[in-house]
Formats: sequence, C-alpha cells, structure tokens
Amino acid sequence: MSKLGMRVSWAIIIASSLFIAGYLLRYGRQAEGRPGASVPAASSQPSAGQTMPQAEPSRASLSTEQHAGPPAGPVTPPHPATGHTAGRPSAPQTPVSGDTGRPLSTQPTSAERSRLPPLPQPEANAPPPEEAPRIQMQEVTFDFGEVYQLEEVTHEFAFANTGKSTLTIGAITASCGCAVVTPSKKDFAPGEQGTIKVVFNAARYRDRVSKHIYVDTNDPVTPRVILTMTGVVKVEVEVTPTGIYTGRLKVGDSIERIVTITPVEVKSFNILGVKSDHPALTAEAQAAPDKPGAYQIKVRFGPVAKPERINAKVVIRTDLPHTKELSISVFGRVQEEEATDVPPAK
Repeated sequence: MSKLGMRVSWAIIIASSLFIAGYLLRYGRQAEGRPGASVPAASSQPSAGQTMPQAEPSRASLSTEQHAGPPAGPVTPPHPATGHTAGRPSAPQTPVSGDTGRPLSTQPTSAERSRLPPLPQPEANAPPPEEAPRIQMQEVTFDFGEVYQLEEVTHEFAFANTGKSTLTIGAITASCGCAVVTPSKKDFAPGEQGTIKVVFNAARYRDRVSKHIYVDTNDPVTPRVILTMTGVVKVEVEVTPTGIYTGRLKVGDSIERIVTITPVEVKSFNILGVKSDHPALTAEAQAAPDKPGAYQIKVRFGPVAKPERINAKVVIRTDLPHTKELSISVFGRVQEEEATDVPPAK
C-alpha cells in the first residue's frame, strides 16, 4: 500500500472514532436528564470521600409498612367533644355491652347534629388562649345498665375548670324530651369543680337506647361537650295501643275501644284496679280470650252534653315489681252536631 493510501486509511479511522465518541457523549448526557434512566457505574466500590446511595425500598416492603398498623406506644385519648385524637387515628372501635353483646351506638347521628344550634362564638373580650378557661370532664358517657320502662335514671357528670379564667356553662340541648339536665351552677372559677345532673325517663323506650346532651361552654378548645346516657330498657308488659284517638265526636255520641296488655318479661301478672280521670271515661279489665296471661281493657268514652276537647287517661294498677301503674291516653274532640235546617249563605 502506498503512503497516500495509508494516510487516507488512518484519516478514516480517526474520523470514525471521533464520530462514535461524540455520539456516545451526547447520548449519555440525554440519558442522565431522563427520569428513570440508569447510567452504569464505573466501579461498584465508592472512591474516597464518596457515600454509597441508599437503596429504595421495594414494593413488597412498602406494602408491609402500609399494613403494619399504628406504631406502638401510648395513644392520645379522643377529645370529649369531637371524638378525634391528636395523633394518628386508630381503627374505629364499636363499644359492646358485656351483658347483652349489643353495640352501644353512643355517637350522635348526623340528623341529631343538624338540628343543633350553631357552636358558640368567642366573645369580643375573651381572654387570650393561654388565659382561657378549660373544661375537663371526668367522663362523657354513662352506661346505666338495665332499667324498666317508667323508671328514671339519675347521674351527675363531674368536671373541673383547669383553665386560668372563669368557665361559663351556656345553652344545654338534649336529643329528646326524656332528659332533664341541670348544672350545679353557671360560672366556675379556675380550679373549681362542678357537676351536670341528668335525669333520664325510660317511659317511652325499649331495648338499647343512647341519648345525648349537648353542653355549650366558653372554652375555646371545647365549645360544646357531648354527654351520653346509654343502657337497656326492659319491658315487663306491652300495652297495645298506648293511646286512643276518638276523632271528632258529636255531642251525645260515645265510642268504645279495646286495649291489650301482654306479658313480655314476666309470665303472668294481676290487675289490681282500673280508674279514669274523666266522668265520661270508663274502663273494665278482663282476661284476654286468645292470649294466655294477657288482659283486655274495654275503654268507653261518652256521651257528653256539651262540646269539649278530650284529654283524659285510664290508670291501671298492677302487681308487677317494676311497673306498678300503666296509663292509656284518650284524646280527641266533642263538637256540636251541624244544623241541617239552616239555609246556605247567599
């Protein structure tokens, strides 16, 4: 090969090498700028002054951490008004009665909350947060166990003002008319203790019940405290129906109805007496022909001589240990008979 041919061959080799080197350099820079692109390391061992990068956890390890549950350690108790914890929320727990195994259902429903008045707003001259009052309840839920219809349950919820200014008890709202709520007083000095007395009447309920009382305060952290009375209401006998509606009776008319009293928690019982609180209302008890141990009360109202609004009741005395008296409400109206000989108005 001539010298000229060798020079041409070397020129081609050098040019090709430069082209390949430039292509590889450009491709490597583009690969480093793309997310997820990997560039092979020159050596598996770090040089002096370098730190090996930490390996990212695998999908399997991430899945294990996500389902491992909350970390071990003490759990912050829920806030008495909101029911939320300050830290990581734990799995919801439904309280269950140890006697019956039924859920307590102590949380208010959304329908109950929607009927409540708005939360109290801080006053214009309210003290700063570090000087504000603080209500600390000893308990917010009381399980009274088992009671019978017509019995009352009384409980006092104790609390203390742990803040640095006067705690004021504001409006109190109950979820039903079955509870009478009375605070020991309205204003409580710092460090002073008090009670909120609740009287629950189980007359119209049966089985598991939960009734809520909403107490407003001037505590900016807990402007509303939710108190709960819960338990099981047992029924010795069942009255069907519990009331009689006479409708619109005419003067001189009368009406008769049958009320059945059936044993539930007892096998048998006796009726000791029947009376009414209206001269035109009478009642008579007799054994029910088709229900062993049950009674039928034949209730009769009328006739009366003039129009009136009917608001009367029949009281039945029994030998039941917890239900000494039963009552049947009778309501309606007596009105004059419309005259038929009056000409229509022109």
